Amino acid sequence: FGILTLDLSNNRLTELGKYLFRSLRNVHEIKLSHNKLSTLERSLFKGLNKLSELSIDNNELRLIRRKTFADLIGLEFIRLENNRIETIEPGAFRNLSSLKLIDLENNILETLAEGVFIGLPNLKEIKLSRNRIRSLHERVFADLNNLEQISLTKNKLQRLEPQLFTGLRRLNELYLENNELGSLENDTFVDLVNLEFLKINFNRIENIEKFAFRGLVNLNILDLSNNSLKNLSNGVFGQ
Repeated sequence: FGILTLDLSNNRLTELGKYLFRSLRNVHEIKLSHNKLSTLERSLFKGLNKLSELSIDNNELRLIRRKTFADLIGLEFIRLENNRIETIEPGAFRNLSSLKLIDLENNILETLAEGVFIGLPNLKEIKLSRNRIRSLHERVFADLNNLEQISLTKNKLQRLEPQLFTGLRRLNELYLENNELGSLENDTFVDLVNLEFLKINFNRIENIEKFAFRGLVNLNILDLSNNSLKNLSNGVFGQ
């Protein structure tokens, strides 16, 4: 078959044959949105190295296993939002060297381990809003040197690990609003030299250490509204 786009969205699919897409060597886009898929076989996307867009949003997925997408070296966009994903195995997205966007919004993730986003040198945007994330491993974003935007809105984060954003020198937008953060520690954002937008509104922040915003030399918008701040020390916004 010479199919370039395959749209199977808005059906009632509960399972797919292990080798269903084997003959679609030239396919560029597969849409599986709005079905009832709960699992993905590791062999399902084998050999689809020309696939650039994959939409599996609005299904019933709970687990993203290691090497599920291993052959998709041309994939640029993957949509997994509005599922029931609670676990992503380390290495689940490994080898997706062309990937630019991962959308994992509105799932039930509670934590993300080291290695979940390993091997993604061209990733520009991660969407993690509207999950139940309480903790992030301090190296979960390690080596994502081209990352430009992270969305963590509407989670349950209580603390930002000291090294969480280390090395993200191209990050431009960071959204942390509607979490449960109680304080901001010194040098939390120190490597984010290109950050322009930082939203931390609607948290529970009572204390901001003096050098919490050190390094944010290009910051244009800082939103700290709707927190629990009682006092701010001289120098917290620079000398």
